[in-house]
Amino acid sequence: MSVCQELIIPDIQTQVEQVKKLHTKFIEDGYNGVFMFDAMERKAKYATKEFNRQWLFQAKEMTFVPDTGERSLCHLHDRHIQKTIKFLLRPALPESVPEQLMPPILP
Repeated sequence: MSVCQELIIPDIQTQVEQVKKLHTKFIEDGYNGVFMFDAMERKAKYATKEFNRQWLFQAKEMTFVPDTGERSLCHLHDRHIQKTIKFLLRPALPESVPEQLMPPILP
């Protein structure tokens, strides 16, 4: 296992637990599920509420869809996730590695 994996696994596990708690609360509050590709939403409507389909890095607020009256959840933009990962990994990198030389984490 790499140093990066060892550093980030506990944080990912914590995030999964937080998402589980939020998911339970959202379902109790009448949450309609996550946004999915149109074909998937039509084929398996129940899938939008399954825990394994929930976003690991969710948007802070639900989105109200006026056409359907539903409240659904989006994911955070990739840039937000990339900045957070860089922030978490920065202390593990040697001081001599300038910010510009850090490898990109997400495409």
